[in-house]
Amino acid sequence: MKPLFIAEWAVAMGVISWREFKAGRPPIPGTLLVVSGLFAALAVVADTSPGADRFAALFGAGLDIAAFMNLFSNPPAGAAAKPPAGKAAATAGTTP
Repeated sequence: MKPLFIAEWAVAMGVISWREFKAGRPPIPGTLLVVSGLFAALAVVADTSPGADRFAALFGAGLDIAAFMNLFSNPPAGAAAKPPAGKAAATAGTTP
């Protein structure tokens, strides 16, 4: 099972790195460290009992799929910080 976790870890690191480089910045070291720790923890869990290895492998694969699906969701930068156009125009002339 160890080669499976190494492959899942490599896929996750590649997806995270690709997403960050696509955004024009290098990957955040903390993010890479957390993902590495998570997959190391899954490998330890897989060694604890015979049934846990399948759960840990499927959980790691699910994380890879979720990270891959996150590549295609591109919300506009700062969209949450901007108020709607109608609301900004309505409150521009009033005083509190």
